[in-house]
Amino acid sequence: MKTRPLLLLLPLLAVAATAHAREAQAPLRTYFSAEVPRAEAPPAYSERADTLFLFAASGSGAWGAPGTDDRGYTFDDGAGGPATAGWSLYDASAQLGAFWHLQALTLSNGHGTDFSSADDFADGGPTAGNDFAWWCGVENVCGWANAAGYGNNWDQYLVLDVPPGATGGTIAFDYVGDFEGQSFDYFTLYAAAGGVLDVLTDNHVQGEQAVLHVGPLAFGDVDSLVFAFHSDGGWSDQDGSYLSDIGAVWIDNLVVDYDGAPDIAWD
Repeated sequence: MKTRPLLLLLPLLAVAATAHAREAQAPLRTYFSAEVPRAEAPPAYSERADTLFLFAASGSGAWGAPGTDDRGYTFDDGAGGPATAGWSLYDASAQLGAFWHLQALTLSNGHGTDFSSADDFADGGPTAGNDFAWWCGVENVCGWANAAGYGNNWDQYLVLDVPPGATGGTIAFDYVGDFEGQSFDYFTLYAAAGGVLDVLTDNHVQGEQAVLHVGPLAFGDVDSLVFAFHSDGGWSDQDGSYLSDIGAVWIDNLVVDYDGAPDIAWD
């Protein structure tokens, strides 16, 4: 009789132990979410509202100066002419470099364009010898195949203004050159009047040329005499496909006999 309550207690203890041993239920997790707002159409583009206009703080190009208004730069002076409005001029289409130089003839001595055989005037002036000449070329340039010569895409002009009183005349000079020639690289002497160029003589001969005495060549009532050298886009001392020695053109011992104006001569 005393053992029955004990037997009933044992199953209860077993049940309690089993209940205590189970894993606790995972806690309820709450996930946050947000509704993405719909994209609204951007406002209509307005050039006036969406453009920032910049002006100089003062002086030329400042707001209200010629060439500006409340919208920006107009580049008009208000009187029918142009205004730079403070901008600096730079013409990217202009050829960089002027390659006609007064050059000491020692540069060409012993080369294909040696000019020492050209006779000077020997007039007892400041130089008794033939020491300098006009040269179309460049010396000691970095990065070229040949450091002294001429480059690609050259249009070089040496211009002598004719006195207004001259109604015509003749021109003579000594010449030597070295360039590709033909229709690619060549020398031309023009007589210019009213923007029109008339050819007095030209030279399209390739290679080293002996010293020539050119002229006298007659010209009429013109504004200027133009010594011109042209080269195309390749085959020069610059790229090494053609090497001059030393090109491109040398001009010396120039004599111009004007009609109606004093004559001139240079060596």
